Amino acid sequence: MTENAEASALQSSLLEAIDPRFGFQLLFQYTDNAFFFAKDLAGRILFANDRLISHYGFKSPEEFIGKTDYDFLPRSIAEKYSRDDRTIVRTGTPMVRILELFLDDAGVPDWYFTTKYPLVARDGGILGVMGIVQKFGSGNRRFFVDRKLGTIMDYMWEHFSENLQARKLAELGNMTVRQLQRLFKAKLNSNPRDMIVKIRVLKACDLLRLTDSHLSAIAMDCGFYDQSDFSRHFKRQMGITPRQYRANY
Repeated sequence: MTENAEASALQSSLLEAIDPRFGFQLLFQYTDNAFFFAKDLAGRILFANDRLISHYGFKSPEEFIGKTDYDFLPRSIAEKYSRDDRTIVRTGTPMVRILELFLDDAGVPDWYFTTKYPLVARDGGILGVMGIVQKFGSGNRRFFVDRKLGTIMDYMWEHFSENLQARKLAELGNMTVRQLQRLFKAKLNSNPRDMIVKIRVLKACDLLRLTDSHLSAIAMDCGFYDQSDFSRHFKRQMGITPRQYRANY
């Protein structure tokens, strides 16, 4: 038996012997910086840590287990999560460190990394999806291990309302546009254009919550072409319109 085969056999033996009531999922109750979940093929949440349960306003696992994203998220966001889940189930390929906007307990948006893996049965079939959601942190350079990426993101935060060109951003990192695209894909699973939109949406959320400015003024202040462009991008990222967000939060 090879070393790889022996290691795999040892792992399989341990997993088969574990009482399901005392599996690895219990450790996620003590993960303060991450939400954990596992869903079946119907999208029903069967496992979740207490942090995720309380985040959605539920008091006990019994109230939460069996619900789907559609029970507590705006429909467009729930549909986005559901599409990702179906892709993972269909392809068997994980989605690692997807950068998404996610609302905190007070309705304030921030960036979170989502990582999802398929739940694979012994016969190779897929039973569902499991994942974690971790806060990324807005505009905080310590989250960027890559110095060039940190420099570029700092500039994007300071100049988000301007017409930022990929060539200018690439020059800041002393790289080509293609290298810039690869860097964003590798580190953030995104691209510079989408990142700029996310920053603008986050800034718009602050203005919607904290000011009485008209939507058209907010659109201009945040670098969108017009109010229609603003509303389209905002709903795509947040799942609700700017008016709905302002009314809710």
